[in-house]
Amino acid sequence: MEDKFIRTVPPLSLAIIAVFDAVSLFFCGLAAVALWRERTFFTAAFMLMMLVDIVIAVRATHNVWQSGVLFEQDAVTFTALDGNNCFRYNEVNSAEVYKDSRVSLKKTYTERYSSVILHLTDCSTVTVELGATTKKKLRQIDLMLQERIKQDGAVS
Repeated sequence: MEDKFIRTVPPLSLAIIAVFDAVSLFFCGLAAVALWRERTFFTAAFMLMMLVDIVIAVRATHNVWQSGVLFEQDAVTFTALDGNNCFRYNEVNSAEVYKDSRVSLKKTYTERYSSVILHLTDCSTVTVELGATTKKKLRQIDLMLQERIKQDGAVS
């Protein structure tokens, strides 16, 4: 069984990051033109700030693109979490996914997050929020989790 990575990039985050990257590049271009025309302390400081902005944009884009679920040979890893993000298949009794898709004007953006609920063999339950993923990605994650848990043969 080979490793598989399912990227869980929310569409809204992708749009925001794309706009942030485009604006960063645009202002860096403006700073370069200003520095080319007039070499003063302020244009050099503006260029330096825009270069720092480019670095921040690259790191933010990398952070968004690395979030997902990594299915390894014997464990599943949720890459968007900092700690306690790896669970072995033989320690998981069952897994279920949840996404609230009912229409409501009162719910906030974070109340629409997708969740993976893992029931472990030590009778504990772990809920992992994946963010605002699409139903298609959530279905892929659910199918892969169910397949890997069944193949590993966790004891119920």
